[in-house]
Amino acid sequence: MPGGGVRLDPFGGRTQGADAILDVTRRGDLVLDLFLGSGTTLMAAERTGRRFRGLDIDPAYVDVAIKRWSARTGLKPRPEEPAS
Repeated sequence: MPGGGVRLDPFGGRTQGADAILDVTRRGDLVLDLFLGSGTTLMAAERTGRRFRGLDIDPAYVDVAIKRWSARTGLKPRPEEPAS
């Protein structure tokens, strides 16, 4: 396989993130990514049936990740309600 045996997803990210998530979590577990970037870990969590929470200091990256996720799932994000 090209790329040293690592498959690429349609957005150019490596799918080994999904493999790592499968190795250390179970379906329904929560995956936390404190460096969201363009959302590669979000996409891997979605593909593997994990819940996901992500943060990034740059709102532009958050927008990119949300657009990727929405394009893949056809869903809109549900913002969390602030704790009282």
